Amino acid sequence: MSDNIKLIVEIPKNYYEIIKYEVDHHISDYRPFVIIANGTPLEDVKAEIANINTFERAGCWVMKDVFKVLDNIGKAESEDKE
Repeated sequence: MSDNIKLIVEIPKNYYEIIKYEVDHHISDYRPFVIIANGTPLEDVKAEIANINTFERAGCWVMKDVFKVLDNIGKAESEDKE
């Protein structure tokens, strides 16, 4: 069992782009920035899942449920903060 944890966090897109640029160009080696820069954006995960070959993808209830979960990540929390 790993001592690591996988997280889904939400940050402004421009922050992500700045952090990614600074890490990629060796401007910053601040460990939290490196972790963020090496993360996978949720939209990339969703695109990869969408490319999975399944029979009758449009009618596949499992795929619909997967995307429903992914689309709702963080929504309940953000609605509570408003």
